[in-house]
Amino acid sequence: MRRRPTSGLGLGALLLLLATLPAAAQDREASLTFRNHAFDPPELSLPAGARIKLTVKNADATPAEFECTELRREKVVPAKGQGIVYLGPLKAGSYECFDDFHPETRGKIIVK
Repeated sequence: MRRRPTSGLGLGALLLLLATLPAAAQDREASLTFRNHAFDPPELSLPAGARIKLTVKNADATPAEFECTELRREKVVPAKGQGIVYLGPLKAGSYECFDDFHPETRGKIIVK
């Protein structure tokens, strides 16, 4: 059985090409900050149907853990540091978040 010649683009080259393409237009960025063991802003509004790159900053002198059980996301953020959490695409609704190291620290993500 004779094999037909293949094109010069192998699977690895195709994956490399796809990785260099810009992010989809629906991708968005947002941020929130832990400040004095509180969410800043206390409610973060995000668009429904979009993927979100959420930057979580920690202005406090102790570590914090961003946690949102309903969205199945958590991220430990070092003191005076930051972390990235990817969300979505999100469905409309209200999602409660908290600092797992300080459970009284609460915030909400509102998706419209």
